[in-house]
Amino acid sequence: MAGRAPRAGEFSLSSAPELVLAAIAQHTNRIRIGHSAVLAPGRFNHPIRVAERAATLDHLSGGRVELGLTRSTIPEWRLFGIEPAQARAQTQEAFEMVPKMWTTDDFSYHSENYRIENVSIGPKPLQRPHPPLWQAAASPTSFEDAGRRGVGVLGTTMWESLERVGRMIKLYRAAAEACTEPVGSFVNNQVGYFTFVHCAETDEQAMRNGAAAAGRLVHRRDGAALLRGGNRVRRHHAAPPGAAGLPRRRRAHRRLPAARSTTPRPTPSC
Repeated sequence: MAGRAPRAGEFSLSSAPELVLAAIAQHTNRIRIGHSAVLAPGRFNHPIRVAERAATLDHLSGGRVELGLTRSTIPEWRLFGIEPAQARAQTQEAFEMVPKMWTTDDFSYHSENYRIENVSIGPKPLQRPHPPLWQAAASPTSFEDAGRRGVGVLGTTMWESLERVGRMIKLYRAAAEACTEPVGSFVNNQVGYFTFVHCAETDEQAMRNGAAAAGRLVHRRDGAALLRGGNRVRRHHAAPPGAAGLPRRRRAHRRLPAARSTTPRPTPSC
């Protein structure tokens, strides 16, 4: 689906990530295979299937998988018939169950949502004790939740100022450092952020290349679009791509920081 903008109301541009990641794993040797993130409520993905698929992918990739979970958002809950309260509870339960399925021969779990009795779930992951766990998050509460669970946190700068990003990371770090009972076998105290950058010779060229479409995804205030990229936020009055009056300053060589984990990792390569 590369090369075109999503249509209004389009449901997904990554419908089968496990298949895509399996294909990537077969053409690479060292780069980590990050699944960010599996929709955790059971109507999306039963925790047993999450554990099985991730463990299988860990073997196919030679032990390179990192698994993220998230509770998703209202439009997807509505489509799959999930109540908001159920989404939060089942996400917590998935975080509790998946690592135990990976490390227990006969797994049992009882709750209002699940009743599992002495089930042997396989395969076990290649990594020991299990792949690192992450949580996709977008609010201060969810950043703290990730820290309390002892899992890494994944965010995006699309709607956030750097000041707010810094505050959420502090909340996460404090919770992760205080975590003594992680959901997995270890605390994965790491932060990863995804950011958006587009470089072009002029603003007009950037707009023609797709910045206008990206701008429609962020908040609009007083008839102006906030276009966010890296460390800066620029405000343009709403206008169609290539319209007269747009600034023509050159920014071809301006370097912006890319998203990265705060913990050093081996340099990715194929």
